[in-house]
Formats: sequence, structure tokens, C-alpha cells
Amino acid sequence: MKVRTIIQIVLAVVIIGLGYLLYDNFKKDIDFDNEYTARRDACAQKLKVIRTLEEAYKQTYYVYCGNFDTLINRLMTEDSLLVLKEEYDTNAIMQAGLTIHDVQNMTSDEARDKKFIVDKRRYVKALDELRAKKDNKDLIINDPNTGVSHPITDEEIRNCRYVPGFGKDKEFKLVAKQNDGVWVFMSWIDFEDLYVGEKIDPKLLKNKIAAIKEKSKKLLEQNPDADPVYTSWRVGDTLKPETRGNFE
Repeated sequence: MKVRTIIQIVLAVVIIGLGYLLYDNFKKDIDFDNEYTARRDACAQKLKVIRTLEEAYKQTYYVYCGNFDTLINRLMTEDSLLVLKEEYDTNAIMQAGLTIHDVQNMTSDEARDKKFIVDKRRYVKALDELRAKKDNKDLIINDPNTGVSHPITDEEIRNCRYVPGFGKDKEFKLVAKQNDGVWVFMSWIDFEDLYVGEKIDPKLLKNKIAAIKEKSKKLLEQNPDADPVYTSWRVGDTLKPETRGNFE
């Protein structure tokens, strides 16, 4: 075999090897980015539910709650939220020789002026009120496998505390406290706790966290009042009355 032929074969092998290494590195980056995004979105969905529950708790008890057992159980079982409900005063309607159908054909103002419709004070479950609000998108759950959305179930509410992908082995952290007399809360999961397992390259995660910290450092150097860039997915803030999530 000629030397030239041998060199060509060796070069071909080297080129193929380099090509494979480049492809493998490229694929690892893509796989990492896909997993990073998928876990972020899954956490965001649950953190939005936690935020909604916290807002309902504060509306009901005037404080935020730093314990998942208390937060979920009280909202699901206690009739503690005072609301005003419109009701027909059937006695007034009958005394006027009318029916409810007659009142329904009146304007709201007319029916109220004649005391046919009155506001009744009632205590209800805060969770029931939340579900009655059809525009509450944070209680609509999207199944990532089917793409089909559905109203949140009781079981999904009970399980909102668990970090997706870990069953019941890992929970979001939750704190609630007063800051300068104002109640605040925060729920979060650190990247180091979330991005683990076979699908996560530890080196890429380390580089990702380092890049985020460097970005946050430069941002705060330019504007000390700016919000840091966190290495966690979170909703709320313990330093100020903020309920947004950093995934939004």
C-alpha cells in the first residue's frame, strides 16, 4: 500500500472522528437546552398554581402561608372566604304577584330597586371561588404529553408542592413572612436540585449556572436596583411584595 493511500485513510478516519465529536457535542447542547426548557415549563405550571393558592389564602386570612399542608388543606376544606352572592328574594317576588321568570326579564337595576334581587353574605371555600373564575388561566393545566388542557383537579392541587419529574421525593421550597410590615412569600426550586439525572450533563449545567451568575453580576453593577438573574425557578419574593415568577 502506498504511503499516500495510508495517509488518506488516516486523514479520513481523523475527519470522521472529529465530525462525530462535533456532532456529539452539538447534540449534547441541544438535548440540554431541550431538557432545561421542558423542566422550566413544568415547574412554571406548578409555581403558578402555588401563587394562585397563596393569593387566595391572603384574600381569606390576610396573610401568606409558609406551609404547604396548611395552605392546601385550609383552602380545600374551610368555608372561610366571605363573599356577596346575588339571590332572588322569593318572598318579595311572590308578594308582588310575580315569578322569578318575570324578574329575569327586568334590568338588574330595576330588580334591585324593587328588592327582588339582594346580596347575601356567605362564607365559601376560597378554592371553589377560584375555580368559578373561568379567566383564571393559572388553574388550567396543560398536559405536555398530549397538549390537551383541563381545569385543575383536586389531586393536582394536592400535588402542586412536588417538583415535576421527582414524584413525591422532592418539594418546592416555600416561605412566607412579614417584610417591613408587609406580607410576602416565595416558592422556588434551585437549579442544582432540579437539573440532575441522566439527561443532564453536569458540565453544561455548571457552565449554565456560571453564565447566569456572571450575567446577574454585570446587571447589578450597571443598575443596583435591578432584579438579579436567579439560578432557580421561583415565584414571589421575600424582599418585596412581588408575585411574579422569573419564568414569565
